[in-house]
Amino acid sequence: MANRLVEISKTVSYALQHNPGEFGLVLDPQGRVNLMDLIGALRKRTKYKDVTVQDITPPVADAGPARFVEQHGSVRFDGGASVDNVGVVNWTWTLTYNGTIVTLYGPEAEFTFHIPGEYDVILNVTDARGLWDEDHVTIYVMDMTDPGAVAPDDLTVDQHEVVILDGTRCTDNVAVVNWTWSFVYRGTPMTIYGEMASFTFDDAGSFKVTLSVSDAAGNRGIAVFHVTVVDTTPPIADAGEDREVDPGTTMFLDGSGSSDNVGIASYEWTFTHQGQEIHLDGVATSYLLKAARTYAITLKVTDTEGNTAVATVKVTVPDLESPTAEAGENVTVDQGASVTMDASGSTDNVGIVAWSWSLQVDGELVTSEEASWEYEFVEVGTYEVHLHVEDAAGRHAEDTMTVTVMDTTAPIATIVGDITSDQGEEITFNGSASIDNVGIVQWAWVISYGDSDLYFNGKTISHTFMVPGEGIVNLTVVDAAGNTDSSNLNFKVTDNVAPYLPRLRDIDTGIGDKVTFDGTKATDNVGVVSWTWTFEDGGRTVTLEGAQVEHTFEEPGEYQITLTVVDADGNEAAETFTVTVSGGAWMYVVITVAVVAVVMAVMVIMRMSRG
Repeated sequence: MANRLVEISKTVSYALQHNPGEFGLVLDPQGRVNLMDLIGALRKRTKYKDVTVQDITPPVADAGPARFVEQHGSVRFDGGASVDNVGVVNWTWTLTYNGTIVTLYGPEAEFTFHIPGEYDVILNVTDARGLWDEDHVTIYVMDMTDPGAVAPDDLTVDQHEVVILDGTRCTDNVAVVNWTWSFVYRGTPMTIYGEMASFTFDDAGSFKVTLSVSDAAGNRGIAVFHVTVVDTTPPIADAGEDREVDPGTTMFLDGSGSSDNVGIASYEWTFTHQGQEIHLDGVATSYLLKAARTYAITLKVTDTEGNTAVATVKVTVPDLESPTAEAGENVTVDQGASVTMDASGSTDNVGIVAWSWSLQVDGELVTSEEASWEYEFVEVGTYEVHLHVEDAAGRHAEDTMTVTVMDTTAPIATIVGDITSDQGEEITFNGSASIDNVGIVQWAWVISYGDSDLYFNGKTISHTFMVPGEGIVNLTVVDAAGNTDSSNLNFKVTDNVAPYLPRLRDIDTGIGDKVTFDGTKATDNVGVVSWTWTFEDGGRTVTLEGAQVEHTFEEPGEYQITLTVVDADGNEAAETFTVTVSGGAWMYVVITVAVVAVVMAVMVIMRMSRG
């Protein structure tokens, strides 16, 4: 294959450079010849009858110049200027429109653009061999749609309230790029920009607000709404200067100094005179004041929107009369009771404005500034309570009441003394530790011991008990008011006398005999509570408990038995005696004789058997 191509190349070189006439070729002045003529000559005049031409030249795409078109207009694409050495066989146009790829075919194609914007259109041309080329053309679709201006709904707001200018409801086929708000405020044109804007109307009134919106192409939309600003500024009330008028004279009131940003619609005066609510109307008015006091007169002004303001003027009618103080009746109460001192019986022609109570308690002054004062009297005694009252004019009066406080606090009885004592010893009980808020005047003692009661008086008492036992001492203390208290103390007189144990006789007995030990003859002034028998038997210590006990001795000998008796208070006595156990030797003899007899019998039997 390679040799064939070399041969064809040499033949073509010969034909073009050395002898074109031999091949029937005519060269142009530049030495060129048509390719198809050369192929025909080779086929006709050489052995290369099957030589062909293979196209390797791609076409050149030409999509045409950029163009401008109005929105909704159609564009005809023309690829006729595209060329190829052989010939274009396919024209394909592609563009992206509204997110979708659009494909058109043919040297000419048409498309309508409803959406404004800049579009890149690609032309692909392909020849018969599949060689291709691309070209781009830009189509500019101009926006011709006005934005949709949507103003906020008409608004009614209060003065000084921030008004939000909301243009977010405006729309455009592409996008709104400018929001302009315009209105006249205080005679001056105002302009505010922005999709969301705000303005504070400090003045009341109705304002026409125009919203103008535009897009990037300069298309514009306009909408209008109204803002009604309600008057919320209250008027300024002026009731005039405070003053003083003589009793029984006419008082004149003047509210003409009051003002409002729009205008005052009404004036109302109110005050209380001798318990009655007084209402007067008008910018100026008058009234006859009869009672001496300071009157707080309120002026209420209202503007046309219902906004109000108040001011107060004080008119004083001087008081020339002093009050009368009434502290109340004297009282007698128990200790710890609360007493309410009530000055409500005090009077004045105008009214009492200050109350002052005072009394001395334990050398200290106790006071109150209330008309009604509740005080707890803890300490016994007689108290003078002073009342001082004063009216608004500074006039005053005084009165006194007496509170007598009775002692109701019981004393506290306390016994100090030994709770145990030996019989025959003196025991003392002391009540001087008893206390009372005022003082104890009597100490009464009752000692219950055995079957009898003993009675004593005095702070301290003593007594000697010869018989042991347990008792209760009771102390009752009494104060001057007859209040009492009692306390009990349990005590014990201990037994210090040991029991009596008579001498016990020695006992003789035999092995295996049961021996009875008897301690019932022991005595005590109160009573024996335990009998303990101890001795050694068979190398161990034996202890038996009880007034009568039994024991069996298994070995002969002498045994030392000790009996210890104890009473309830631990006093004790002991006695030792001997038990002799006999009869043990003859038994050993009997056993020995028996053993010898058995041995001799066995020997006789053995000899007889041998003989």
